[in-house]
Amino acid sequence: MYPKLLIKTLSLCLLMLCSNSIWSQYYLIQDKDGFVNVRADSTLSAKIIDTLSNERIVAEGYTGSGPNWTYIVYNKKGRENEGYIYASRLFSIDKIPDIQQMKLKSETAQTCIYQLDSIKVTVSIKPFVPKEHRITRSKEFTGYGPGPITKIDGAHYWGTDGDMPRTEYKKITVQWGSVISEFPAEAIKGLYQPENGGVDIMIDVKHKRLFMSTAHSDGAGHYSIIWVWENGEFIERLMCHEC
Repeated sequence: MYPKLLIKTLSLCLLMLCSNSIWSQYYLIQDKDGFVNVRADSTLSAKIIDTLSNERIVAEGYTGSGPNWTYIVYNKKGRENEGYIYASRLFSIDKIPDIQQMKLKSETAQTCIYQLDSIKVTVSIKPFVPKEHRITRSKEFTGYGPGPITKIDGAHYWGTDGDMPRTEYKKITVQWGSVISEFPAEAIKGLYQPENGGVDIMIDVKHKRLFMSTAHSDGAGHYSIIWVWENGEFIERLMCHEC
């Protein structure tokens, strides 16, 4: 077996390569009928397992796709779902007309401020304090101390491979002109190992829409995520561990 440190190093390198083209993996649904069918496999004869309406956000997964088909990951009732759709029904977020990327304006050890004209996004992180959380560990004996962490606050978590997280999100605030709103706690729950300056933000001014994406990892606990904010409200987050 490969040493754990080597595996983590390779995972981090792959994650860095993915983050360089992070917007190439996120799409909006666009179809003349107003929706698309999601199928269980990459053929027209495959079972239809879901439908997605126009403007829904999806991510392209790693799983191989057949000719003209794309394997996608999408959010449904807070859970990660997947399936296949016709590739021509996907419209890349970075191809939205007049979309603009926000620039990092200021940075401290725990806060980054991004700004574009009167639009400002503040991302704050904080140290992870174990006593403020409910930590569940595996009862399996490792010979190196306590077993790996399996849950935090009773739920699955992202960012480490069984190790104790070092950082977590404190809050994310969006100011669009005079409208100020904060992402709800559920939007940043269970996401660990964030790093300052590691967020990419795209602004669709025409539709008052914001897309914010990042990827973080400490080995096999890697994750990619995109948050969607529109007209003063948080809309959804899409987690993807296969992106």
